[in-house]
Amino acid sequence: MDQNYGLELVRATELAALNASLHQGQGEPIELINSTRAALVRGLERITLKGEMINDRFAHVPGVDPLPGMVGCGTDEMQVSAVAVEGHEATAHGRTNAASYAAVASPGNIRLLPRVAARFIVAPQEAYGMVDLDQSASTNIRRVARALHKYTENVTVCVLDVPRHANLIREIQQCGARIKRIQAGEISAAMSVLTGKCDLFMGIGLAPDMGLIAAAIRCLGGYLEGQLVAETDKELELSQSYGLSGNEFYKVDDLVKDNQVSFVGTGVTRGQFLDGVEFTKSGAITHSFVARGESRTFRHIETTHFFDHMPVF
Repeated sequence: MDQNYGLELVRATELAALNASLHQGQGEPIELINSTRAALVRGLERITLKGEMINDRFAHVPGVDPLPGMVGCGTDEMQVSAVAVEGHEATAHGRTNAASYAAVASPGNIRLLPRVAARFIVAPQEAYGMVDLDQSASTNIRRVARALHKYTENVTVCVLDVPRHANLIREIQQCGARIKRIQAGEISAAMSVLTGKCDLFMGIGLAPDMGLIAAAIRCLGGYLEGQLVAETDKELELSQSYGLSGNEFYKVDDLVKDNQVSFVGTGVTRGQFLDGVEFTKSGAITHSFVARGESRTFRHIETTHFFDHMPVF
């Protein structure tokens, strides 16, 4: 891509994060999702591209308004994958680790993924190719420990603290590794691994999130393996309609073909990867991250918004 669309895309995630933060603790997750998605789209419509919206993690969720098929005000055809607010339940109930994420890529670069569950593992670049979904959690932890030249008990594994991960958490404990439990935010957890704040992320999330993580890895380096988890016949049929089976393992090359991609994120509430929105007497401060695959450069951006001068949402 000749243009760094990430620097335009981050304005959209900033709008989404600012809007989501207004709903923090209000206890209305669906209202939060709809309002935040509308703010995200307003930001996307200002970008000088012709973007096809793909991999909507909230597609067909009851009560959630659909995203438009196309966004932008330019002519360059691109793919746009976005999560207006990851951790919507956490935000709605005043908890941490929520953020807005998006990626923009050349046409056909990002693989289309259904809204079904996926189990995946994310490791830092130093452990590239050393972890394997076919292996046990304890085996993967020991392999990462060797790659990072750490003792096993010094490895920090980030895991969603949900009932479906009870056995996984128990195995990590028995292995002796440290655990960082989070209530939401698979993408944020993966980003904490890619930026050195944790050593490993594993568990079950949503397939569209796996696609965004793969886009981030194209920009930063790292390793991912994933596998769809079709829990019902309907989900299996949905996966098959995308040309996917429930048995294949997917790696970054399968999910994002090349480095013609940019990845951005803006924090909503303080989390593993990004700080949240801070409201001031005259506006707010947002904390964002922008990465570009072609150059493998990334930026941390702190933006001060003055609402009295120019309201943004």
